[in-house]
This record gives sequence, C-alpha cells and structure tokens, in this order.
Amino acid sequence: EHWRMTRVSDGQRRRVQICMGLLREYKVLLLDEITVDLDLVGRLDLLEFFRSECEERGATVVYATHIFDGLEPWATHLAYVGPQDEGFERAGPVASLPELRGRKLLQVVEGASARSA
Repeated sequence: EHWRMTRVSDGQRRRVQICMGLLREYKVLLLDEITVDLDLVGRLDLLEFFRSECEERGATVVYATHIFDGLEPWATHLAYVGPQDEGFERAGPVASLPELRGRKLLQVVEGASARSA
C-alpha cells in the first residue's frame, strides 16, 4: 500500500508541508500561522529550529501568528496589529518595548486589545 497525504493527521500533514517548504535555501522566510496544526512540543521544536537557522544562515523569519506561547525567547522584533485592522499597535525590537519587561507576550497583546475595546 502506498503512503498518502490524505491518510495522515493534520499535524503530520503540516510537518510534511513545512519540510517541503524548507527544501530551498532562503534569506527571508514568510510564515503565516505555520504552527497551527502542531502540538506544543512540535511547535517549540520548530521555533528552535528557525532560531538556529537564523543564527547560522543569517536568515530572517517573519512569523505571523495568534499563538504566543513560547515566543518570548525566540523573537528579536515584534509588531502587533490593533483591533479592526487599525494598523500596528506597536512595532520594534523586543528589547525596546518596555511593556514586555517581566511580562509574557500574550499578556501584552491581550492588554492592548482590552484597552482598545
């Protein structure tokens, strides 16, 4: 019997899609919700892989997500959008954003959403 993409789980399918996308070299990698079907361990492993790839290759990863767990040690720059697509709520190097000091990213973004509501 032959292996088929339609017979694997969403997470397994996502892993295959990620591997296929990473076959070519890149300087800039644009990722939109790439970890949505991965479990927590798979997501954190993938983020660690991208961090090491950025350091070793000098590559840049632009990662759009609504899943913030585990991003604090990974991100060097951050931009988040305000409600109703009002544009960037905040953007810049993570170290320059005082609201992140001692707080989790999810708390900061949720706080911005609550203030704007």
